Amino acid sequence: MGRQGGLGRSDDDALEERADRLTREQIVAAAVRLTRASGMANLTMRALAEELGVTPMATYYYVHNKDELIDLVTDAVMASIPVPEPTSGTWDERLWQLNRASRKAMARHPGLADRLMHTPLPPAAQRLEDVSLALLQEAGFGEEHARLAYATFRACMFGRLVVDGRPTRETEAAFYQWAFDTLIAGFKSRLARR
Repeated sequence: MGRQGGLGRSDDDALEERADRLTREQIVAAAVRLTRASGMANLTMRALAEELGVTPMATYYYVHNKDELIDLVTDAVMASIPVPEPTSGTWDERLWQLNRASRKAMARHPGLADRLMHTPLPPAAQRLEDVSLALLQEAGFGEEHARLAYATFRACMFGRLVVDGRPTRETEAAFYQWAFDTLIAGFKSRLARR
């Protein structure tokens, strides 16, 4: 084992000391950085330990396994997405603001959209879905039809991220605005016929 500077301590001692000072928040923040750099698929407990400068076993004291870590990352990223204020526009303008912020956050963390499409929603993602449903109800949909409208919206707007991964600016401009406008026009047309 190597020595650090003339302190007479081993590298393992230094790693243990760093591990003792870790917090769960630091671990989640490091995992979020890693997913931003290399995606959810490449997030491992070993990579996390290297990022934090601790032994892999040290991370297991705070997070039991990779699935729990991915859940924590997903919740942290979704919690960072702001909810538009009621005064920031009409229901569809606020839905666009929320959608744009959500897609940007998901695009920065490859694999996150896929995770959200195929697993139960963590609390922060559920909060965003609840806001979207409330906006659709504000538009005039009843609860059941708001859920159908949101399922359609989610499949189109976020499902594309599963296919594209990290969308380019061209994809952003060409697809998302057109798709959003088309969905909103369809929603408004359906509401007008009622």
